[in-house]
Amino acid sequence: MNSIAQEFKNELLTEAPATRKCIERLNESLFDYKPHEKSMKLSGLAMMMAEMPKWVATIVDVGVIDFHTWERYNMTTIPDLLNYFDKNLESAVKALDGAIAEKLKSEMF
Repeated sequence: MNSIAQEFKNELLTEAPATRKCIERLNESLFDYKPHEKSMKLSGLAMMMAEMPKWVATIVDVGVIDFHTWERYNMTTIPDLLNYFDKNLESAVKALDGAIAEKLKSEMF
């Protein structure tokens, strides 16, 4: 694995336990809560946290993310969201393990 991919992987794995802990502590009865009137609902914010590792895998594997056509996951429970996060984290680590330095540099710069 190249050093760029290794650094991304290290950061991802360092942050993953805290992200998982935040998701575990969510209360499903508050999914409609908005911290501010212009904010997304808590369910959307939680979904984004669980989905960010998928963004990493997509960028490495595909090279671009089109959020206009991005297929959103429809989570219903906290355990469901945790499973989704774990699956996305696993795919991000796998993508970074297979990343090639030249490809990452060309995609990033």
